[in-house]
Amino acid sequence: GEWMHAAHRAGLVTFIALAATWIVLPVAAQTLAAGVDHNCTLSSTGGVVCWGSNQYGQVGDGTTITRTAPTNVNLPFGVTSLAGNWGQSCAVTSAGAAKCWGWNDYGQLGDGSKIQRNSPVDVSGLGSGVARISAGYGHTCALTTSGGIKCWGADASPASNNGELGNGANTGSLTPGDVTGFASGAGALWVATGKGFTCAVTAGGGAKCWGANVWDQLGNNDPAFADRNVPVDVFGLNSGVASVATGEIHACALTTSGGVKCWGYAASGALGNNSQLSPTGTQPVAADVTGLTSGVAAITAGTSHTCAMKTTGEVLCWGGNAQGQVGDGTNTQRNTPVSVASGAIAISAGAFHTCILTAVGVSQCWGNNAQGNLGNGTQGGPSYVPVTSTFPAATTMALVSGANPLVFGESVTFTATVTGGTNGVGVNFQVDGATMPGCGAVVLASGSAACTTSSLQAGARSVTAIYAGNASTLASTSGSFAQTVDKADQSIAFDALANRNDNEPPFTVAATASSGLAVVFSSTTPSVCTVAGSTVTLQPGQGGNTCTITANQTGSSNFNAAPQFAQSFAVLTTVQLAVTAVKSRKTHGAAGDFDIAINPVTPIAAPNPIDVECRAIGTGHRIIFTFNLPITATGTVAITDKDGLPFSGAAATPSFSGSEVTLIVTGIPDNRRAKFTLTNVNGGSNSFSAAVGFLIGDVNNSRSVTGTDVGVVRGRSGQAVTAANYKSDLNASGTLTGTDISVVRPRSGLVIP
Repeated sequence: GEWMHAAHRAGLVTFIALAATWIVLPVAAQTLAAGVDHNCTLSSTGGVVCWGSNQYGQVGDGTTITRTAPTNVNLPFGVTSLAGNWGQSCAVTSAGAAKCWGWNDYGQLGDGSKIQRNSPVDVSGLGSGVARISAGYGHTCALTTSGGIKCWGADASPASNNGELGNGANTGSLTPGDVTGFASGAGALWVATGKGFTCAVTAGGGAKCWGANVWDQLGNNDPAFADRNVPVDVFGLNSGVASVATGEIHACALTTSGGVKCWGYAASGALGNNSQLSPTGTQPVAADVTGLTSGVAAITAGTSHTCAMKTTGEVLCWGGNAQGQVGDGTNTQRNTPVSVASGAIAISAGAFHTCILTAVGVSQCWGNNAQGNLGNGTQGGPSYVPVTSTFPAATTMALVSGANPLVFGESVTFTATVTGGTNGVGVNFQVDGATMPGCGAVVLASGSAACTTSSLQAGARSVTAIYAGNASTLASTSGSFAQTVDKADQSIAFDALANRNDNEPPFTVAATASSGLAVVFSSTTPSVCTVAGSTVTLQPGQGGNTCTITANQTGSSNFNAAPQFAQSFAVLTTVQLAVTAVKSRKTHGAAGDFDIAINPVTPIAAPNPIDVECRAIGTGHRIIFTFNLPITATGTVAITDKDGLPFSGAAATPSFSGSEVTLIVTGIPDNRRAKFTLTNVNGGSNSFSAAVGFLIGDVNNSRSVTGTDVGVVRGRSGQAVTAANYKSDLNASGTLTGTDISVVRPRSGLVIP
C-alpha cells in the first residue's frame, strides 16, 4: 500500500481494474454478479450462466475463450448466491457449499492451491453452512449461516498483504480462516470485499472494515491512513446499517432506513455527494449520498462508480463515466445520482460496466464492452445506455420412471424428455445429487434420453435429469423425481450338521446369506453347546442331548432381515478310549518278530503308565499300544525317564493302523529306562504311557540274571557267537566270566539274588 499512499500525497490518481461487491433484493438474493470484465447470473431454467472475459477461466465453462453471450456453467441447479471479481467467480449452492473458479494466483479460490481453475471447485472446509460469498481482488470472504465470517487468499510472494483477511496478521491463507471477532456465532449480517480491504455488518447493525486504508476506504477517520489487519469501526456507523458495498478504493453503506452513505476516494465522484474536493480528495467518514436518504433497496460499487436500486426498481448511478458505466447516455462524470433504468430486481457493478436483472434470466448491461461484458453477442466499444443481453433459448425437461416403487437390485429405466433442446447434447442423470453410475452423459436423441440402472439404494430417492445445454440452449433440469426403492428380501443357506461325539474338540460352522452380508450364529441350547463367532464348543458330559445352532442376518439399509435358519445335531455319548494291550515287539534276525507282553503287575487303564520290559537283547524296539476303538489320529509323543525327568537321545516315530499305535523306538542305551507318553489319541484329551528299559541277559524272565540266562546268551542278531559278539561280554574277555555277571544290572528297583 506504500506506493498508493505516495501517489495520494503527490496528487496522482491510478485506477487498477477491480470487480465490485454488490447487493440485491432479498427476493432475488445475489442472482447477479459482475466481475471486472465478466458477469454471472441465474438463468430462467435455474442454472448458472456467465459471459465476458474468460482469460482465467472465470466464465467457468472449462475453457479460456472469451464469451460474448451468456454461457452455461457446470454448477448444481438451485444456486442461491453468486460473486465475481477481477478474474474469479464464486457460488453458494442450495446445500450451503461454496464453489469458486478462475484466477487463483493468491489462493483466492480457497481450494488449498494456486492453480487456475476453468471449472468450479469446492472451497476447502465450506461444504455447507455458507449464506453469502464475496470476491475481492485476490481474496474472498464468506458469511456463514451461523453469523461467522471466513476469509482466504491474499497469499502474495513474498507473503504480505494489507491485512484484508482480518486475522490479525499480514499473511495470506490458501484455505478459509476466521476473521478476528467474527468467529462462528458472532451474528454478522453481511460481508463485502474490495481491493485489499473488506467490510462487514455486525449483529448490532454496525459497519466494520479492515485492510488497506491509503484512500480512507476503511472509513475510520484515521489521519494516518494506517492499514488495519483486524476489523475497526466505520466512524459514525455503529448501528442502523443493513449492508455494505465495496469498490476499488471506496465503500458505501445501505442503512436500514433505505439511505446510502459513502466514504473513501472522492475525486471520481463515486461518493455521490458532490464532494470532489480535489484530484486527491478523500472522505474519511461516511457521508450521505445526495438525494438518497431513503427508499433504496440495494447498492453496488465498481472501480470508480456506484449505483443504487430503489424499492420501485428504479436504478440510479454516479461517479466515473468514461466507459459509460453510469449509463445515462453520456461519458460525463456524475458527482450525484442520475436515473438510468427502471424495472430492476437485481443490480451489480463491474469495474467499468453495470448490469441489472429485469426478470429472471433477462439482463441489461451498459458501459465497457471490450471483453463482451454486455452479453449481447458483441465485443468492442462501450455502450452508454442499457442494452439487453442475449441469452440462449430456454429448455424444459420431464422425467419418468419405468417402475415406481421397485425393489433394491432391480433394474429401472428413467426417461428424460427435453423440450427445446439440441440432439447430441448430453443429459446427466443424478440420484440424491450424485451422478448415477453409467448415466453421466447420455446423448439426447429425438428429444429424449434414457438411462437404465440397478444401482439405486433402498429408501426414498431423489432422481433428476440435467440437460447440459450448449451455445444456443440453456441448461435445464427435470426437477426432483421421487423414486421409492423397497428393501430386498434375503435368505440363508445353512448346511445340515453331522452328529458329534461328546468328547470332540471345538469346530466351526458356515452359512451364507443371499445378500452377501455376514451371518451371525447363536446357540439355543447353551447348556449343551455354545457359539463364539462361528466356533461351536460342546459342553462336557452332554452326550445324549441335542445341540441347536441358529444362523441370523438382521438386514441392512438395502435388505430386510432374513428368516432365521436353525440346524440341530445329536451329541453322542462317546465310548472312552482305553488300552487293551501293550507289548514290545523286537525284530530279531531270521526268527522274525516276537512280542513281549505287558508287565502283568500294572493295570491297563489310562493314565497309569504301563511297564514293558524288552527281554531280548538289543535296542531296536517297537512299542505297540492296542486300543478298544479304531485309531484315527496318533496324537503326540513325549519322552522322559521313568521318573518323568528329561531324557536325551531317545526318539520315537508314531504310526497307526486299525486299533494299534506303533512307536518305533531308538536311542535307549542298555541299563536305561524311558517312558513314552501318548496324548490326544484320536483327538481326545487322553494320555497313555509305557516305560521301557533293558535288563541285559535276563532271558528266562526270572527278573534276575541266573546261570540259565548265562547259558543261553545269544550273539548279535544274524551273527556267529564269537567273543566279539557276546552281548553280555562286558569286560571284552571273549567269554562270559564272573566279572560279566557281577556287573549285569537288574531292573530298576530290584536286587540280583
